[in-house]
Amino acid sequence: EEVLCGCVRQVEVKKGFMYESADGPGFYYKPCDHDENCLERMTCDSSSTRDCKRTVNCEGENLKCIKEVPCSSDCAPTSSPTKQKTTPPTKVPSKVPTEVPTRSPTAGQGNPWKCDGCKSMHKYGQVVTDGTADFCKIVLKPKSVRSEDGECDGISSENQCKNSSCLFQYKLRYSIKQACREKKWCKIIIADAYTAGTSPPTPIVTPAKKKGFITTEEFFKVECLCKTHKKVFKIECTNTDNGRVSSKSVELDYTCSECDKKWLAEKR
Repeated sequence: EEVLCGCVRQVEVKKGFMYESADGPGFYYKPCDHDENCLERMTCDSSSTRDCKRTVNCEGENLKCIKEVPCSSDCAPTSSPTKQKTTPPTKVPSKVPTEVPTRSPTAGQGNPWKCDGCKSMHKYGQVVTDGTADFCKIVLKPKSVRSEDGECDGISSENQCKNSSCLFQYKLRYSIKQACREKKWCKIIIADAYTAGTSPPTPIVTPAKKKGFITTEEFFKVECLCKTHKKVFKIECTNTDNGRVSSKSVELDYTCSECDKKWLAEKR
């Protein structure tokens, strides 16, 4: 299995993202140790001396939009770490099969096909505590997730499925000591996990009150895809007198199942 080490190459595309200066948390690039032509993202914030960036969506012919492509080289240094030889890609035959099966199952093979999917599913993980001492007495308790299934309907005239997104709304209760709230030691962080080659979403960071809820005012949409999404909710407190950090966090996995044609096999 390839080890990518978080290193990427930048490729110009018509639809992708571009950079702008980050007012808060962001990132900068540094050359990868194993390949000088690959870059690795490093986190930073507005107090850093680095040129801290964040991404915004980009689409157009002449805007020089980019996307990140994972580097395929291994993490281990080669005998010449400053240069790497690449093998030309194997030529792929351009000829495609002349016949592709397109028929649905017949009456003898199973029930008539139907469209099924767009079902909402979700699960919280365990609350994780980090830090040597919980000096702010952080409490973080996930509450129920509200969700609505999407729709997966068949279009018989076109032999296709039509889908609409699922809806989700999360809610978590938290509290901290009043003294920590008065000293503004604590903050709420909501971050989304992302995969290599995609534009990383900017985490949402807000000051924590003595107690309250982490929630969305409205439902948010999730497309019907074979993909699991993950959000991480964290209450992080930093004692500015001695630099100690304490936090509690919890993960939420959620998905909206793929909408596709399905049928049941019959006994022969």
